[in-house]
Amino acid sequence: MYGTLISLFLAIFLWFNPAIIMESPAYLAATIFSVGVIFIITQIAITIAAWGPLQKTMQNITPRLIEAFKSDGKLGLSKFILILFFFLTYLITLDLLVFHQFNEQLLIILWTLILGVATDALYYHLKRVMDYMDSFHIVNYYTDLAKDCLVETKETELCGWIDTIAETSVKGITRNNTSLAMHAAEKLRVIAQNYLIVAKGITYHGDEDAKKFGGVDHVSYILFYIFQRLEMIFEQALKGSQEPVCSKIITVLGKICIDGAKFDITVAGYPLHYLGKFTLKAQQEVMQEVGNRATLTLLEVSRVIIKEVDLQYVEIKETFLSILTIMHEVAKNTFRNDKRINIQILLQPLYQLKELFQMEKMINHQDTEVIVRNINVVIDEFNALESVMSTLPPIPEMVKEREAAEEKPQE
Repeated sequence: MYGTLISLFLAIFLWFNPAIIMESPAYLAATIFSVGVIFIITQIAITIAAWGPLQKTMQNITPRLIEAFKSDGKLGLSKFILILFFFLTYLITLDLLVFHQFNEQLLIILWTLILGVATDALYYHLKRVMDYMDSFHIVNYYTDLAKDCLVETKETELCGWIDTIAETSVKGITRNNTSLAMHAAEKLRVIAQNYLIVAKGITYHGDEDAKKFGGVDHVSYILFYIFQRLEMIFEQALKGSQEPVCSKIITVLGKICIDGAKFDITVAGYPLHYLGKFTLKAQQEVMQEVGNRATLTLLEVSRVIIKEVDLQYVEIKETFLSILTIMHEVAKNTFRNDKRINIQILLQPLYQLKELFQMEKMINHQDTEVIVRNINVVIDEFNALESVMSTLPPIPEMVKEREAAEEKPQE
């Protein structure tokens, strides 16, 4: 843009000062042709210089990078503009030196304007190529390509880009690039969100389409495809003890749960299943932060669904009982991992969940009574546990140490 503006001012200057052009038209012709050659050579050099780093980046972090680079329409447009600039420069040079068919002043002014456009195109080409060296930008670009597949209902290509983003996240984990892994996982959530937005307008007709996607509902197919890739990322993060990535995936599933509830309340059960499954696995590896994140995520999911989704004539019992079951299991595992924890800390999220159903919007809902009754059962269970724990005598640490010392063989 700046190059075009500068060339515009320069063209205006040349229009009011034609003597500068007329002094040495042959010299100007040689100059503009040289500039055209330099521009096209620079564009080619940028592309060639980027090829090696792109191949290395593709092998280490981002798959399908070369494919995306070669098919990038915006890079193709910048190349076309530069080639067109060189072609026009050649024609203008020929007319200035040989044919003399057009006014020299107008030709130079026209070339000056074209030079500004070409300068901006060359700068954009360089910037676009450099963006391919940034893995975060590439993940964003893959997400845009996936979104294009959504618009054109190309599920096969969409699944390919989902795999590519998931593989990028896994490679980020193996190379301890936690931020990239979490960024890619978040983009899978964006794809799921965009898919649910357009899914109501997608219909399949005929047996061929049904067989193509396993004979199941297309929404379930795509969502479970994403969940399976999130599970692959989670397992890799669990293996590498990368607790922040595990917590991020729990948050991602919570967001998908909200998006699913806005699409259809029954769809919210799919991500809830994986959220509970992943959380319990993490707690088995004593990743308590993941358990804490899951509890907070489930509370936020409940709050958003109640506030933003029309639930007046919707059966919500299954969804919220699933949320309660996961919170119950997380709380029990938290206690198993740390029996000294204050039981009231475990109860607080349950009280907050119960308060949500005492809001004016939910107080008269047909499923509220059943849900609140089940919440009270879980609360009573932990209250009973607290009563039992309060009757047990404390065991001082010094007694444990003394007993351990007595068990050691005497030398």
